[in-house]
Amino acid sequence: GYPGYQRAIMEEDFVVQLESAAEVMMGSPHQVTAEQRQMAEQVFIEFSKGRWSYSVCQHLLEASGVAYVQFQAVSALKRAVVREWPQTSPQDADSLRLFLTNYVLHKPTLVKYVTEQIVQTVAVIVKCCTVDRNFDAVRQAFIHSTDTLLKSQDHKQRLLGCSHLRALLDEYLSFNRSSAMGFSWDRHCICKKSFEEGDMLWLFLLVVQTLQQYSSIEDLSHLSKEDLDVLEAFMSLATMALNWNFSSRYRMKKCLFCM
Repeated sequence: GYPGYQRAIMEEDFVVQLESAAEVMMGSPHQVTAEQRQMAEQVFIEFSKGRWSYSVCQHLLEASGVAYVQFQAVSALKRAVVREWPQTSPQDADSLRLFLTNYVLHKPTLVKYVTEQIVQTVAVIVKCCTVDRNFDAVRQAFIHSTDTLLKSQDHKQRLLGCSHLRALLDEYLSFNRSSAMGFSWDRHCICKKSFEEGDMLWLFLLVVQTLQQYSSIEDLSHLSKEDLDVLEAFMSLATMALNWNFSSRYRMKKCLFCM
């Protein structure tokens, strides 16, 4: 069992305890009893209630190779970003963004759901930077980093760049996602409007310019599967941008009135 979990979590063996619980949760019903699974689930329920610092979450990501533990660590980190943002400096924000970006780049065997959670966390960081000029350098660093990924000759890096852009669009578009992270409706509206008046133009032009390169290819059937995957990702981004639900003036006035 895990009766000493709350005490052990801050000791060196807490990673082992989380990994053991993850193994039980992912185990076959023929190998794990209902009681064992319930105890393992309780470990992560307790973990999700914790107000873990950036450093603890980063340590978990670096120390564990278990996908479910990695996912829980990133989820805790994403909650921490929203919770601790008022006390976060631009330097800390960019360090965190860089850590997550490099983590994905240097671990090509990461499972998809962990990668998606990391990319979404980066999007949350960028969104938090939207309306504070002190964090402009962080946004610009994200733009430069993503632009570099998209222009890479490595298909996986280009797809990762597309994932960053898609996560960013998702984050600004969906209030349900934002509210679950602790964003108020007013804060979401203001961030979204700022994005629409600024970085969204860069994003849209980047997507269009890339698609123009593909338009010069007479026969797309000659493209490799990897190139087609990249093309499909850019087409998806273009569809999201062209169908964007822009903020109305009425909605923005309501947001400003409520502040």
